[in-house]
Amino acid sequence: MSQRKRILVTGASSGIGRASAILLGSSGYDVVLVGRNLDELNKTSKLTPNSEVILSDLRDNLAIEELVNKALERGEVDGLVHAAGVCRACPISHTDSEFIDSMMRVNCYAFQEFIRLLILKKSLKAPFSAVAISSVSAMRGWVGGAAYCASKGAISSLIRSMALELAPRGVRVNAISPSNIHTPMLDNLTAFKTKEQIAELEKRQVLGFGQPEDVAKVVRFLISSDSSFVTGADIPVDGGYMAS
Repeated sequence: MSQRKRILVTGASSGIGRASAILLGSSGYDVVLVGRNLDELNKTSKLTPNSEVILSDLRDNLAIEELVNKALERGEVDGLVHAAGVCRACPISHTDSEFIDSMMRVNCYAFQEFIRLLILKKSLKAPFSAVAISSVSAMRGWVGGAAYCASKGAISSLIRSMALELAPRGVRVNAISPSNIHTPMLDNLTAFKTKEQIAELEKRQVLGFGQPEDVAKVVRFLISSDSSFVTGADIPVDGGYMAS
């Protein structure tokens, strides 16, 4: 029987999720790639040794249960990286409960649902490590970002309670809070900004904009046994953003 650990990575079709999947695959893990875009997932798979692809829409709890069942049919899952995320700017006057809920479902609720289902299916066992991608937006607001900031604040709070509850099982739960990272999400947010505005945004990070691989390295650390004494932490990977 293989001793390789099997890690489920959501949002693996691009950005931080893709970079995390590729790095984990090249570091000796088997990787389950999850996302909504099959073509992009297949691109990630070609770059990720020992990977498998499962198409799923994390806005739908029934789809998440089907995903978990499908993943468990192929073997135990030893870790979760929840990198799937939605970010849309919207003024308060247009930020209704439906808009917030659509972001919360992917950014926060899905992570909770994965863990809940693994518990119910008796598949959450030591030394399982769960990593959620949060954001510095959990601690710093920005105009138009109320819904996104709320969703990331929720996931950063959620992991602390989860870590306490799941520690007796030998399960660790942590978060990573990136700042502005060169991803399609950042491209969408800056598409309507001037070069001067983007430069001003970059200046807030003393090390400049980051790359997905910068975050992926911390993901690998938290998944690995090197972080066996770390749980309930929310680690900033922000190029100095929070220090400025």
